[in-house]
Amino acid sequence: MVSGTGGEGRESCLPRPLQSFLPSPEQLPRLLDWDVYQRLRAVKPNKASGPDNIPPKLIKEFACELTSPLCHILNASFATGVVPHQWKQAVVVPVPKSQPATLDKLRPISLTPQFAKIAEFFASKWITDDIKLDQRQFGSLKGRSTVHALLSLVDRLSLGADTPATISTIVATDFTKAFDRVDHNTVITKLLNKGLRPELVPWVCDFISARKQRKPTTVTPTAD
Repeated sequence: MVSGTGGEGRESCLPRPLQSFLPSPEQLPRLLDWDVYQRLRAVKPNKASGPDNIPPKLIKEFACELTSPLCHILNASFATGVVPHQWKQAVVVPVPKSQPATLDKLRPISLTPQFAKIAEFFASKWITDDIKLDQRQFGSLKGRSTVHALLSLVDRLSLGADTPATISTIVATDFTKAFDRVDHNTVITKLLNKGLRPELVPWVCDFISARKQRKPTTVTPTAD
């Protein structure tokens, strides 16, 4: 076995660049003004603004005026497979998992632009329409939560307890920083194998590439 130098070891830990995908002959469905207007009106005004510092309340208030230009930008983005770089920025806010707060128990929450969330909504809708997810999956799905997962687990344990000569065993695993360490090429390959329409792949690749994040900036008031 040949051991590499420290520099080579660090380079091997870097994420591999995403593969290039040929343009698909098919096109994604064009969004209509009404579709975009509905999403703009669905913006929750009490949410925090993203790195663009545009208040959600302002976006919802001027939904009618923003509909046409945003619809044009979204259709151009999906057609070309290019995501505006402003939409790939995030402000990461540390939220304590428990009280009192400690440095080793903080949950990072990413605040992204509201317009990027609207683009995510349409992309995720197309993805879930193409891919049939396992009914036993409860995470990251609308309308499902840990309560549903626990109810399903208790039901399976009850069925096992009612069956003679049956032993039920629970194996729980926890992957540290699973979303941070997943290989992007593996994700794209899995999506294609599951039936994702090829015309959406370039946009997804660009969406998860070259993302930037920063911590929130605070201004300390000074006395005059």
